[in-house]
Amino acid sequence: MFKQAVTLAAFGVCTIAGLAVAKADVIRVALVVAENQADYENNVALVPTFANLLKKGPVKATYSGTDPAKHTIVTTSVWASEADIKTVTDTPEWKASAGKLKYKAYTAEVFQVAP
Repeated sequence: MFKQAVTLAAFGVCTIAGLAVAKADVIRVALVVAENQADYENNVALVPTFANLLKKGPVKATYSGTDPAKHTIVTTSVWASEADIKTVTDTPEWKASAGKLKYKAYTAEVFQVAP
């Protein structure tokens, strides 16, 4: 009886875990590399703006960082779906702020969270 209960419990956990993987969160990572110190300082000044804009959407978590040695800023955010990301990044306010970035390289990628 105990062995059957353990087997059923294990099956239930695996089933729930399988459902979680099917509906995994996504992570958006955006890196902006400036050409020079002046452009980097411009971009650093925009970091709070992007953090606040991300928080206007149904974001689960958001993080920002800077690397002065590489003239790079980064935002990372966790969302329930890629569609949720677009509720923020497709807005005129986001596009206007993104238009103020000065960069030699800009990369934004969305990844599915691995279990």
